[in-house]
This record gives sequence, C-alpha cells and structure tokens, in this order.
Amino acid sequence: MRLNDVQKNFKDRITGQEKPDQNSEFSELFETGAISLENRFSVYQNNVLKSLTDVVIATYPLIESLTGIEFLRGAARLYIQDNLPEKSNLNDYGGNFSTFIEGFEPAKNLPYLPDIARMEWAMNEAYYAPDDSALNMQELQNIAEEDFEHLTFSLRHSCRFIRSNYPLYEIRDFCLEKDRVGHLNIDSGNANLLILRSELEPHILEIESGEYDLLKNIEQGKTISQSLETISSDEPNLDLGEILQKHFSLGTFSSFEIRS
Repeated sequence: MRLNDVQKNFKDRITGQEKPDQNSEFSELFETGAISLENRFSVYQNNVLKSLTDVVIATYPLIESLTGIEFLRGAARLYIQDNLPEKSNLNDYGGNFSTFIEGFEPAKNLPYLPDIARMEWAMNEAYYAPDDSALNMQELQNIAEEDFEHLTFSLRHSCRFIRSNYPLYEIRDFCLEKDRVGHLNIDSGNANLLILRSELEPHILEIESGEYDLLKNIEQGKTISQSLETISSDEPNLDLGEILQKHFSLGTFSSFEIRS
C-alpha cells in the first residue's frame, strides 16, 4: 500500500469520514489486540478533533458570543473535516474559517458572521506578526519637496485591513458588553477598519473610507502621487497631510523609499 494512501486512510478515519474496516488492506497494517481497531482510532479521533476544535473556539470568541458555544463547536467540527492543519504551528490554523461560514447553512440568517470571522482572523494575524519598528518621522526631514510625491511607505507587519457592509466595530462592542442592554443593530452603517499591533496587543481602529483607500494603495506599493491619482475622483477633499501625520503618530509605517 502506497504511503500517500496510508496517510489518506489515516486522515479519513481520524476526521470521522470513514470507519475502520477490519478486513481492509489499510487495517491489515495494524496488529489486533484486546482493544478493537475502531476503539483505538476513536482515541486518536477524539484527541485530534478536540484539540483542533479548541483552537477554533479560542480564535473566534466573538463568533461564540454571537452564536453560542454549541453552534461554534458544531461548526468547528464540520470545518475540521475538510480543513486539517497544513502547518505544525496551530497559531496559523483556521484562517479560512470565514469562507466556511459563508457556506454554512445554519449561519445564513447571520449575514455579518463571515466578516466578523475575517476581523477575528486579522486580529490573530496581527498578534502573531513578526516584530518590527515604527518609522521615525525625523528620517523624513531631509526629503526634498519635489521628491515627496515619489514616496512610498512600507506598512508594519501587523497591519491588516477589513472593509464590511456591516458595523463590525459596534458588533464587537456589543459582544464585549458584560450586561447587554438593547438589541444588536446591524443596519447602523458599514466598517473601514485598520488593525495594528501596539505594545504587544492588536487594536482595531475605525478609519474613514478615503483614508482606508489611501492606505490600501500604499500597501500595494504605490507612491503618494499614484495613490492620490487612484482615489482622487472618489475622495476629492482628502487631507493627505492630516492622514499621514495621524499614521506617523500611530506607527503605521515601518520604512519609506523614494522612487524615480
């Protein structure tokens, strides 16, 4: 039996997609004993499913707050069947859970849930992003005025962007309330969010739509002039100086380059 077939059979049994067949070629690879092969596999299965389910639950606490632990646990177990870890570091596990939620029938009446999952994963990525340092504004003091439009900035490793038709920041606040009063209003606006780690903790910042578009263009490697040209028709009154000053203070940028 080929190694990849052995690995696939083992994976299918661990995730519960197949039950051990005592007469199969795969089962013949194992010695029989006092404990049946099915029971022996169930030990592995329970350990693997529980550990991966716990990882998903720990990564998506807002989903748990909105849906309840049983809903999230059930969704996580179904997600795990077709999405086993591809890396040994479980901090990297669960990144496409939002895509799974989009197609998860019991979540259809909660249309904002996939975006909440994306926000939570962005928080997770920001938390585990490599360390770096914020750009020191003094490094920009000697730049000639004619070179300013050719500037491009590198964002900090922890920077993540989330745009949604739902008020994710308000939904998050609702989830974090200890004594909730009133009902969740998902029609109170959209969200343009920047997630940035500061002092070892990721923070969610609400930003304006034009500010979001500018930073996304910068993230793509465009110069200041190219970024402004891209969004000028939609944001004719954008205050570039104010936005850059704000993000120098926040420590959004890590370095800069002047492009000819």
